Order: sequence, then structure tokens, then C-alpha cells
Amino acid sequence: MTRPAVLAAGRRAKAARMTSTCKVERITGEVTDPDTAVVTLTRDVVLAQAFCYIPRDPVDATAPRVGDVGVATEQRTALELPWDTTGIRGGDLVTILTSPTPAVVGRVLRVAAVAADEDATALRLSCEEVT
Repeated sequence: MTRPAVLAAGRRAKAARMTSTCKVERITGEVTDPDTAVVTLTRDVVLAQAFCYIPRDPVDATAPRVGDVGVATEQRTALELPWDTTGIRGGDLVTILTSPTPAVVGRVLRVAAVAADEDATALRLSCEEVT
């Protein structure tokens, strides 16, 4: 089997495991309601709906911090998207829309790093879970 054939087979196998779907958004600013002083973040959709996979990697809890989505406890987790996904960058927010595991639906992750590799079978993201 040739190297391109092996890579294509690996990418097909990885895609077959992506049974969850997610939405990726980028925070573009904020708007403050003049009457209530409530701040609402404005967001652009980067990916409206993409297949994704949450590997069973260990999570690493860190101390609470104040961020652009409020005070949150963050946990490091991994997320995989199809290998040819483009446009994702650090700070983007990923919301899990559907999953065979109901407990993960609705989770919001902040992308900390994007690991790109020319021989990748998936686009791997290192994320901080925002709870």
C-alpha cells in the first residue's frame, strides 16, 4: 500500500469515529445594554455544524479564572475535527451540539491550541472546558 493510500485509509477511519457534532464560534466583541448594563458577547460562526470526536484523554482541572465568558473552571480536553477543517484558531469557542453520549451535549470548549500536521488523520485541538 502506498503512503497516500495509507493516509487516506487512516483519515476515513478517523472520520468514521466522529459521531458527535459541534459548532465553532469566534468572539468578535461585546455590546452593553444601556438600561441593564448587561454585557453580551458578539460572535461570528466559523463552522455552523461539523463532525467531531472527543477522545478519552485525561482531563486536567485548573483554578477558576475570569475570562471573556465569565468566571469559569477550566479543564483541558482534546477535540478532533476532520483533517481538512480550516479556519480554527486559539480563543474560538466550540459547543457540542449532538453526541452519542448525552452528558457531553452542550459542553463549551475554548480552543487553546491547534495541532496541524501534514500527515494528520484529524485536526487536533487542545481545549479548555468552560463550565
